[in-house]
Amino acid sequence: MKKVLVMIQENQFSDAQISELEKLLKRLYAEHVSQEKLTVIWSEVAAGRFFTNYAASQTSIVSAECDNGFPQKKRVDYLTALAEAWSAVTGQDLESLMLALVDATEFKVIADSTLRRLSAWGRLRFGMHVASNLMGAKLRGKPLRFSPSL
Repeated sequence: MKKVLVMIQENQFSDAQISELEKLLKRLYAEHVSQEKLTVIWSEVAAGRFFTNYAASQTSIVSAECDNGFPQKKRVDYLTALAEAWSAVTGQDLESLMLALVDATEFKVIADSTLRRLSAWGRLRFGMHVASNLMGAKLRGKPLRFSPSL
């Protein structure tokens, strides 16, 4: 199962937009990258935590996992389609959208580096926080959303 990590600002998009974006992420991934099951994880950062050019940022960061050695042309095609569709749903300027399709090995390094920055207690708390949000999202049939601020 591959993953997509999306970092946005809290209240940047409506619930309807997030649901539409999740469907879009899964559809475009299946069309351009792989039919493999995709889990989308939404990380909503509290207001005032992201800055660009010394001002509160509205940048969105989307990092998707793909097989190692994924062809560059297909990577570009996927990211181009995603940028255009994302902007159409959100109205977000493309200069405020950061997209990456990362080989699985590198994606794991990135994900693991986040956990390594936490103490053992912090990793446990973070894991419980994400797991409880995942269970709640599954029960409600909603996207998996969490705030990295515990």
